[in-house]
Amino acid sequence: TDLSADLGDELPTNSSDTNAATGKSSSTSATPASRDVKRKADLVTVQTALELYRTENGSYPSAPTIIRIVDVSSSIYTALVPKYITTIPADPYALDRGYWYGYRSDTGATAYLTAQLEETTDPSTTLEDGKYIYHVPLSGAPSTTSQSTSVVDPTMSVTIP
Repeated sequence: TDLSADLGDELPTNSSDTNAATGKSSSTSATPASRDVKRKADLVTVQTALELYRTENGSYPSAPTIIRIVDVSSSIYTALVPKYITTIPADPYALDRGYWYGYRSDTGATAYLTAQLEETTDPSTTLEDGKYIYHVPLSGAPSTTSQSTSVVDPTMSVTIP
């Protein structure tokens, strides 16, 4: 399944990292590598909230097609905010370059978070439709890469491929 499915160029409806006056994100002057580090950290934050949701509800929020997680009407946003996370983080380039965080869960048993990375040499990405996509599989979902990094969270230990 292609998780980088084209959702068009519509803008997300909520971005905490965006200047409302200019429409520019606060991270546009950062380097591609530092933005990619932020993307990965943001997905860990959302992953933690999703795992808390799954623990309490028995499954992940349903999203049979990939969705933008900052969309306030999306199943993931309405399921997580504000009980499991105060706000959903937005990609550093969300409004000005078409970058966004994605989520998909066909049945609620497994789920994926995705982000497009700028660094084309990052070994943790897969090339999909000309974009370098970073995947975070949740709850036993198969990994799309063989390399992993351990991340320790105060409430749990998770592995990010």
